[in-house]
Amino acid sequence: MTYVILLYMVEFVSGFLLEIITGSCPWKYTSGLHVMGYIRLDYLPPWTLFVWMVERLYIYVNRNVIQ
Repeated sequence: MTYVILLYMVEFVSGFLLEIITGSCPWKYTSGLHVMGYIRLDYLPPWTLFVWMVERLYIYVNRNVIQ
């Protein structure tokens, strides 16, 4: 969950800063369960699966490839 929270924080801050600097955010969400249009909370399951797979890959590479 920590990785997903960090991912959401990066997405929110970068979207917020892009909107302040350029006047628009490329991924401004208007539907679904979103926070100010910058992050979609209903994407939690796919993001959780993604970070779990990345962590598994990291553990595999660390144990079997980098020895």
